[in-house]
Amino acid sequence: EQMILQAVQHPFIISLWGAFQDTANQNMVMYFLPSGRLFTLLPRYNVSLSCAHSIPEVTLALNYLHSKNIIYRELKREDVLLNFDGHTNIADF
Repeated sequence: EQMILQAVQHPFIISLWGAFQDTANQNMVMYFLPSGRLFTLLPRYNVSLSCAHSIPEVTLALNYLHSKNIIYRELKREDVLLNFDGHTNIADF
């Protein structure tokens, strides 16, 4: 995951700020997305409007990854996060 995130930069893919290792773990510091996961917010909002906004952004992110010969093999709804502006970011490679 760290190698992929270091190799990509896209507005709809979560940003890696840095990485470090302690005696027991490899740790990654990523951009904080306080809005959380998209699927937890869908019940509160108009689902069709949320999907109409999010699906194109996820598609653009996946297209970008494919252009870098990176395949996201297991994209789940839990992996789609929202940033401060309400735009989607995919995570959890």
